[in-house]
Amino acid sequence: MDESVIFDRYFNLSLRFISYRPRSKKEVFNYLKEKSKKAPHLDEKVIAKIMQRLVDLKFIDDLEFAKFWIRSRKKGFKILKFELIQKGISKEIIEKAVSEFDLKAKEDDLIEKLIEKKKKSLSKYPKQKAYEKLFSFLLRKGFDYDAIRKSLKEK
Repeated sequence: MDESVIFDRYFNLSLRFISYRPRSKKEVFNYLKEKSKKAPHLDEKVIAKIMQRLVDLKFIDDLEFAKFWIRSRKKGFKILKFELIQKGISKEIIEKAVSEFDLKAKEDDLIEKLIEKKKKSLSKYPKQKAYEKLFSFLLRKGFDYDAIRKSLKEK
């Protein structure tokens, strides 16, 4: 099969993969590697060309992806950072993306919203049990222990 035909086919598949939501370089690379298992004519060289073209056209940008991820996820910074690292984003890029946000204010607002939302379902429990359940729920969401305690003390 002609290399340009292979390139075009898998480049277009990559664009479709990216169209659902922004993706990190690692996600797109893993997607193409997975495709190459079933398509032996899709080799490392073609994957490298596709990746370079996607970067050149700014369809893949890890910094923009990190900003998108931080902006769109309703979780604490610890979990956000863990998720970004899993998606192949370097710690330097994560720090650069975080510097553009006021994460403290975002986390405080999010904790407040989650507390209000969760209170209704916890109203059937005794006060101490509801507090414990709410606290552990917020911890699982990746929020800092002190921020949770502060927010719950205000309630």
